[in-house]
Amino acid sequence: MKTRRLRLRFVVLPVVGLALLLIALALLLREPEGPAAPVATAKPVPPPAEPAAPTPPRPKAVVAANDLAQTQRLLQDPNVVATYLERYKEANRYAPTTVPLVPGMKDVLQPDVVPVRDMPVMGVRNLYTKPEHRLYYRFETDKFRYVAPEPVQLRLSVYRGERKHEPVAVKVGAVSVHRLQPSGRHTVLGTVALKETSPGEYAATYLPPKRKGAEEDDLLQFEVSWEFTDGELKPGRERALVQYTAFPPAAFTGRFLERLENGSLFIDAEVESQREGTAQVAGNLFAADGTTPVAVSVVPATLKRGHSWVTLEFYGLVFHDRGVPGPYVLKTLRGHFPSSASAGRGAEFSRFGGSHTTRGYELSAFTQKEWDSPRKQAGLKAYEDELARLRASSPLP
Repeated sequence: MKTRRLRLRFVVLPVVGLALLLIALALLLREPEGPAAPVATAKPVPPPAEPAAPTPPRPKAVVAANDLAQTQRLLQDPNVVATYLERYKEANRYAPTTVPLVPGMKDVLQPDVVPVRDMPVMGVRNLYTKPEHRLYYRFETDKFRYVAPEPVQLRLSVYRGERKHEPVAVKVGAVSVHRLQPSGRHTVLGTVALKETSPGEYAATYLPPKRKGAEEDDLLQFEVSWEFTDGELKPGRERALVQYTAFPPAAFTGRFLERLENGSLFIDAEVESQREGTAQVAGNLFAADGTTPVAVSVVPATLKRGHSWVTLEFYGLVFHDRGVPGPYVLKTLRGHFPSSASAGRGAEFSRFGGSHTTRGYELSAFTQKEWDSPRKQAGLKAYEDELARLRASSPLP
């Protein structure tokens, strides 16, 4: 009996112990069904925060509304309104037809000349290169407004270095020529080949074909492409736009009259027009040396078919502000008929290369008063009344 009990102890007990061990391991490896019970000696770990949703882009209407609200807030600041008042006074010192002309106004002094721009060749490798090793190009015309029978001069330059301009040879394709229409459509006029004039320099001359019809002006688009011979960069492509007037509707005759009136200088220029309409005419006035700019006059002109006189007004105060006595030289006369029927700004007058030299005028002959009119006074009163209201309603600092 004693031996049987020992056998049970040595056989049953190890089996029961092994079973208990397996049950304990199963409990340890089982996934918990709920949150673990908090441990008294440790702080609970917070769950990770959910990532914030991306902010959707604001609709254009919301952006415009916010900008308007910001502008309205600025206009409630008396200091801002006072600044606008001073700017309004400065901008209305002269008659609306007169603007002082200074050397920095290149677009007025040379209204048809295209500004020179160095354009970097696109490509990550090139854009991240230092400027002295970077590739640049220019595709340009000598003017952006042409009047028949002037040919369009096209130039393409490819070079390395922002300053040293080392020429780079490329393989140039033909330039395609398009006539743009107000609707956005275009008509292909043909192609023109660029010829190499020097290493990295290519040029061509294009004369638009004559065409019948009542159209007086066109907006022409020239598109060129080129490839680099080493193949390191992608092919380049660029466009140039010019306005071309095939049938100039009016021309200056070269006849001028001048007079002093109410302390201002008035110069009449004769125009011969092929049609009736309202044109915009401008002329630059220089000192006696013909190079020192004084003022520019821009006026609307109602022309009839045949000969008409256009009056350019130079308000007297501008001569005192510029400190330049007479005589004066009127040149760079230009004009055009604004049009919505063409893709350009309208038909240009024929080129006028002449000039007119006025009589000698002392500065004392011109008014020193600022220009005035009921409209200007109404504008000043509106600013001053608003400024007074804001200052009265704003708390003292």
